Amino acid sequence: MRVTNRFALGEDVRRAIVNAKREWSMGNPFGYLRRHEGYELSNVVRTGPGSKLWECYVGRAHRGAASAAGRRRLVLWEDSGQIKRIFFSGDHYRRSSWYEITG
Repeated sequence: MRVTNRFALGEDVRRAIVNAKREWSMGNPFGYLRRHEGYELSNVVRTGPGSKLWECYVGRAHRGAASAAGRRRLVLWEDSGQIKRIFFSGDHYRRSSWYEITG
């Protein structure tokens, strides 16, 4: 998996990271996060008891798209009550498009 620093990503991605972490720390009161059910990260993250993957959208879809959400996703890996790793994809349908975010 490719790795990138959060400062190398766009402002909307950095804002989504802050919002997702804040939402997670408050217990997801606004429903900003949802359980990530995809298999795209299965070769990187092994979830077990006490471990969850939380997903949120980054930005909006292009004009005319059927869904307002678009393809860009952010995934938080929670393990034992802590965020262990964060992942981003510009096209979450493609397994090769995922990055682990550092920094």
